[in-house]
Amino acid sequence: MAWLKVMLLPLILMMSTLCQNAVSANVEWLVQSSQKEHSLTYQLEIKLANRVTELTNNEFIIKILPPNEIGSIRSAFNSTRTNKITGMITSPMYWSAADPVFAIMGDFVTAWDSPAEYEIWLQKRKGIRYIENAYHRFGLKQIAYILAPLDALVSTIPLRDIKDFKGQRMRTPPGMVTDFFKELGALTRIISLEQVASSLVSKQITIADYSNLVLNYNVGLYKIAKHSTYPGFHSITMTDFVVNINAWDNLDTAKKEALHLALSEIKLFYKQVFIKMLPKTLDKMKESGVTIHNWDEEQRREVRRLAIPVWKKYASKSPTAEKLVAELIDYLKEINNL
Repeated sequence: MAWLKVMLLPLILMMSTLCQNAVSANVEWLVQSSQKEHSLTYQLEIKLANRVTELTNNEFIIKILPPNEIGSIRSAFNSTRTNKITGMITSPMYWSAADPVFAIMGDFVTAWDSPAEYEIWLQKRKGIRYIENAYHRFGLKQIAYILAPLDALVSTIPLRDIKDFKGQRMRTPPGMVTDFFKELGALTRIISLEQVASSLVSKQITIADYSNLVLNYNVGLYKIAKHSTYPGFHSITMTDFVVNINAWDNLDTAKKEALHLALSEIKLFYKQVFIKMLPKTLDKMKESGVTIHNWDEEQRREVRRLAIPVWKKYASKSPTAEKLVAELIDYLKEINNL
């Protein structure tokens, strides 16, 4: 039998090497961001990737790609489905054509007075299941999400009330927000985030729905446009980290735990950054001559009333969307937002 041992030895050694490599194999993910490369949010995403690398001793590498590195923001959904990239960090509102649930949960226009209201519905009321199920149908996995502070509009004209939007050219994201501002009489334009500043300078638009106050200031929009709404009344955007479900399933437990830990740390840090930066940002804006328009409760309730037909339009797109919007409306009544 000595001859059999001699013949089997190379095979045994090869199998042993393969098993060792499988255990210690490094993982690399390509993840596309929707944020400008030098923006505050993009830097937080880089911080997340670095933390994952640190926690896994360089065995799990996440490469954050800026918009258009591989494809446009709007191509990220299909690129992740087909495994051209591993995942994306963006807002689900962009995928409304795939499922109205994405538009409704990505930015349920005018519904919320604070991110905390939405967070309670997502977690304690288990509302998050709607979007998790929607992604699952397309072979995708939502790993985490962040709720931004209330969005603040950027404008070259005063925004004192609803009437000021009529006839104004306005940059809006696709989906529900666009439909809502059309209801207010705005001439909406779908313009990518990286083109907002140049569009304001060239006067292609007079108003932009870009992001929250701190990020608007951070990218320099208030150097161009000297009016803003704050606190915001129209938008709390969900940004989520979504990957191809096979990539998630192939990740070992240790790497999954490291990613979840890093995400929870970044989520907390994200909130702390904006809480800390907000007062300083407001002071700097006022010093630079920016006028901040704070709408009263009556105006806020009026815009919410005007948004209801838009909500119902999206509810009519599928039985699941109808159930989702009905549940959200019941909750908004319960917390006295309607």
